[in-house]
Amino acid sequence: MQPGNKVLRLIGLIFSLIGAPFVMLGAIALISLSGGPYSEDQLIGGAIFTGMGAIFLILGLIFVFADRGQRHFAARMMREGTPYDAEITRAYYNSFVQTNGKSPLVLECRYKDSSGSVHLVKSKNLWEYNLLEDPTYFTARVWVEPYNPKKYYVEVIDQRPMAPADYDDR
Repeated sequence: MQPGNKVLRLIGLIFSLIGAPFVMLGAIALISLSGGPYSEDQLIGGAIFTGMGAIFLILGLIFVFADRGQRHFAARMMREGTPYDAEITRAYYNSFVQTNGKSPLVLECRYKDSSGSVHLVKSKNLWEYNLLEDPTYFTARVWVEPYNPKKYYVEVIDQRPMAPADYDDR
């Protein structure tokens, strides 16, 4: 799992865990205060409490489901898209994004479609690969939506040789 996505999911979980109790407590306060001779300030306080909780809850759910949507998009493209082998033209670190002091890698690739047109595409932020150490073992495949070439997914294929496993024959 990618560190950036772990962080987003963790932030989403924290926001949701903060927001849900606020919403519940604010709603309970509004319901219990609405039937009696209470001041308007108390009702406004309950409404503000509920509103703030709702904001935290909604932000948390957005963070959680944004990552889920990215994973579903990649799976759909690999299931329904047209694959093209791509040439990696450039690999660089995206210094605008950092998690624990590390930046993700971004690939720029070039592929030729069935009509002979050359397209340039960029990958999403890649956390799990270090292509800059030895790029010879990595290739890219671009999955393109058949009727909308602006929608694509860049798959990085790791072709490093596997280390031999140590077997115990006892």
